Amino acid sequence: MSDRSWGELARFATVVCLGFAVDIGVSLWLAVGFDLPLVLAAAVGFLTAACFNYVLHELWSFHSKTSRLSLRRLGMYLLSTGFALAVRLVLVGVASLFLSSELHALAVGAAVSLLVNYILSRRIVFRRAD
Repeated sequence: MSDRSWGELARFATVVCLGFAVDIGVSLWLAVGFDLPLVLAAAVGFLTAACFNYVLHELWSFHSKTSRLSLRRLGMYLLSTGFALAVRLVLVGVASLFLSSELHALAVGAAVSLLVNYILSRRIVFRRAD
């Protein structure tokens, strides 16, 4: 792996950690503080973090000479995160049947959806011609 790839991966991981905090924080705040159903709270948390992450990924994680905020890429990113969200919601719903902790159910769904989102982001949304 090149130094550039390692740097990109480190930036992506940093954004993911920040986005994860936004995601889980908003989800728990809505579920516990407002008694919103867990799956709905997870959806809102995920989408809030997706908007936050798109901007940081565009301008920092996957930055290149051609980087700029783009409605087309935002649309692609929202589609890819929508797919990752569907994966997450299914997993949160299933995990909540088997796990006694809301946090654990959210973490299972978030971990897998983050992996799906990275693959789609790297390979499709932020793919750059070098």
